[in-house]
Amino acid sequence: MESTVVDEEYNLDEIFPTYKCDYDKETEKAINQYKDDCSKISAKICSENDEKFLAPCEKLIHYLKHIKENSAFVDKKKSCKYLNYILMVELKKISHSCEGAKNSYITMINEYSKKPQEIDVCKDHIEEINETIFKKFQNLDSLYDIFYKFTSTQGEEDNGKCALGGKVKFEMIYMKNHAI
Repeated sequence: MESTVVDEEYNLDEIFPTYKCDYDKETEKAINQYKDDCSKISAKICSENDEKFLAPCEKLIHYLKHIKENSAFVDKKKSCKYLNYILMVELKKISHSCEGAKNSYITMINEYSKKPQEIDVCKDHIEEINETIFKKFQNLDSLYDIFYKFTSTQGEEDNGKCALGGKVKFEMIYMKNHAI
């Protein structure tokens, strides 16, 4: 069984919002150039639900290559920690029988047919995140999604902004009171 990471190893305010925005920006367009590799990777990682991992796999590979190619401009460790979270999110969406994050990442490297060294950039930073940290990641991710939706409607009529603002306020109070 893989060990989980302790809370002190993650400083989430250094990861959010910078690396969430970076990941979202780099992976927003459809990426089809890794389809063959991701078919093999998906079948190895979670064979009973391999088709559900195709699109996330393509995004993950694209972002890994982005980290590698832009290592002079991005903080590799923080980018990899955010990628680690995204990998865990995608694995949890698919099935509980899928491999864990670390084993899945190793499988991605081993099955990537082109140049495995192009996507091994995070090999020292992928680990199993404990449930407490994972929930914190999810809460922050959700808050930033709401915040970006809220701020992207500036200048328009209400369009639900008041409801979004109330939701952010409620979630912030909840997080404060529950030490999340």
